[in-house]
Amino acid sequence: MSNSFKNLLSLSFLKSKKNEVDSKDSVKSKFNRSLYAVTQARLNKFGNYYSSEMAINNDTFRDGEIMVKLARDAEKNNPHVKKFLSSVISNVVGANGFSLYVRGIDYKTKVVNGKKVYESELDEDINRFIQDSFWEWAEKGNCETSKSLTFTSIQELKLRELFRDGEFIVLIDRDSSTNDWGVRLKMINLDRFDRKYNGTASNGNRIIMSMELDDNDVPVAYYLKSVVQTTIPGYNAKNKFDYVRYDASDVIHVSLKIDSEQIRGISSLSAGLNTLNQITKYQEAEVLNAQLNACKMGFYTTNDEGPVDPLDIADYKNGDEDPGEFVQELEAGTINVLPKGYDFKETTSSYPQSYSSFMKVNLRTVSSAFNISY
Repeated sequence: MSNSFKNLLSLSFLKSKKNEVDSKDSVKSKFNRSLYAVTQARLNKFGNYYSSEMAINNDTFRDGEIMVKLARDAEKNNPHVKKFLSSVISNVVGANGFSLYVRGIDYKTKVVNGKKVYESELDEDINRFIQDSFWEWAEKGNCETSKSLTFTSIQELKLRELFRDGEFIVLIDRDSSTNDWGVRLKMINLDRFDRKYNGTASNGNRIIMSMELDDNDVPVAYYLKSVVQTTIPGYNAKNKFDYVRYDASDVIHVSLKIDSEQIRGISSLSAGLNTLNQITKYQEAEVLNAQLNACKMGFYTTNDEGPVDPLDIADYKNGDEDPGEFVQELEAGTINVLPKGYDFKETTSSYPQSYSSFMKVNLRTVSSAFNISY
């Protein structure tokens, strides 16, 4: 074999090895980049918060009940949440609730140029009768089974539950003997709508979080607890705790959904509660800091005269000189004398005064979560 041919084979071999190395480096680079992306995704977690890797229905099943409790607690104890819900009611329901305007048309015929034509006009008498009947039904004692709410009050209550809890339930009572209209609404506490009730109905339909669904996820029926569990004596005495099936045609179920195929609702407060909790803790710390700064605090230190044993101070009390005393608490308008050999060194807090900027940034975050202007 000639030397030139050997050199050619060597060059080809080296080129082949170089391409193999380049190829391996490329694969390695892509692999490292993939790992880098995964690593960054892990590093970009916010504190102890981890995103869910399951479907939305798993989240609402696992955490929905806790979320409702947190949202209800926030409404009772957090002024920002209370204001948000009140603003929603004021802007959606208003002072008088939803209005009903009936525009029924009465068609009349007449002959024009030998042809029959139809003319339409509003039937004022019928329209007024329907509207007046509706407003009478909407009064307290007529539209709702407990006879304690007006129709406007129902709107306010259920809109509050929708944004706070993520959904609401209302039953339609079609008993014609209850009032002149043959229909009333029954308010249902969401605690009766159990997320842990799952299984298969006798007709083969799936029961998921107390909702009986057909193959297309259309609600067929709802299973509600007969009572709300409570510790109030005698409240549940007349009712045995069980589940009652209601046809979907007798149930009004409205929920806030953020994903396709989502079955149960999720609170609109969920994105902002964590920040609100941080604001609350920060405000508590600010109040405590203000209380501490309003008090005179400090330590006793020895001066150049040298310390005196506190036990020896009593020996001076028989002399003309005031021996002084170690004061633990101060009262307004008093002047105290320190024991000989001691000084008082006051301590002041150097806590940064950034309350306004902290509140502004975090309340903007909450406003974004609640989809309202700051």
